[in-house]
Amino acid sequence: MNNIYTIKNTVSLILSLLLYGSIHAQEYSPQQCIGEKVKSIAEILYTDYQIDCENSTEAEIDKMAIIIRKNASKKILHIGFKLFPNKTIDKHPSPAYNFIEYYLLNLYLLKEDSIILRQMNEDKVQILFGNKTRKQHLRKQLAEAVSALNRNSSFTIDMTGNNYTMAYADDENKVFKIHFPANHQLLSGMNKKESEQFFYTSLTSFPGAPCIEDTVDARTLEKIGENCYLQKGETYQIEAMNTNRYYTLQNGNYLQLADTLQAGRSVQNLFTMQADNRIEANVTLRLYGQKKIDFSIPLHKLLEFCRANGCKVFAGIESAGASSIKGTAILLNQAQGYSHTMSFEVDPRILNRPEAYKIKTDLYTFAPVHNIESIFFENQR
Repeated sequence: MNNIYTIKNTVSLILSLLLYGSIHAQEYSPQQCIGEKVKSIAEILYTDYQIDCENSTEAEIDKMAIIIRKNASKKILHIGFKLFPNKTIDKHPSPAYNFIEYYLLNLYLLKEDSIILRQMNEDKVQILFGNKTRKQHLRKQLAEAVSALNRNSSFTIDMTGNNYTMAYADDENKVFKIHFPANHQLLSGMNKKESEQFFYTSLTSFPGAPCIEDTVDARTLEKIGENCYLQKGETYQIEAMNTNRYYTLQNGNYLQLADTLQAGRSVQNLFTMQADNRIEANVTLRLYGQKKIDFSIPLHKLLEFCRANGCKVFAGIESAGASSIKGTAILLNQAQGYSHTMSFEVDPRILNRPEAYKIKTDLYTFAPVHNIESIFFENQR
């Protein structure tokens, strides 16, 4: 009888502990995070330091300040050491700031040298402490580097090719450097699937950007046809993929070309200049795992959203027929190492009746810059 009683008590205790652990984990598992990596940091901060990131914007661990940034929906976008003054970030924008804050905190929370080194190797990140790579006491070295950065705001961030280097020297001239690739998944802390979902939700809630009146210096224009003037822009990989703008001269003013007789150039202007607010794009957003989302959005809003997030828009016309204009746009974010690729097709009559026709687009997002090799480029070479 006593044995049965003991077994029942033991089972009851185990079930209670399991139930408590389940409730505890559920209660303190942050649900509003931009991705799993940010969520993982939030969970470790709660477990090891009792910091509730969902209800905090600042915190401290081991005498080092932590910053927690959220969007209007209270989704956690960023958790990292607080290292860089806001005025510096505003004056010299770069994705490197958030990454360095987040990444150094992530390494610090890993604790063990072997795990830290493995993570850095996987991410192709190199850190030099005093001009040397270290393999021992890394957590202590990281803490010293964070403290030194907080004491000294004199640092440099350079981008060469597809790689960043951040360096600073403290009062004793001990140099700290971190090298890392301009890779969107690394910089953002999001995988492809998370980035795609964040892109879509952010785009659909984007309020739009104010229309900026186009001003052009006539000295930058080249006459290339009957009342058609070219402002030559930048090219991307091939001459046909560019940021060129085309103008017409009316009553002494240079205006954006929008003419069905020069439909190819006029349609390109919809991407490299300001698209008519009435032009809608039917977008098929191609997602990871061969999934897709179909939606409609004003073309100018889609392009302004991408520009607001650091993209430069290049466009190229593949074919210009009487009933169809086909082309490709590359929305390049060199700083974050990715591009969005948009193939499009439109009836040229949209230039005269923008409310009556829609531009059909296929959109692929967050392709690594070094992987871009589209059908457009193959056909044009």
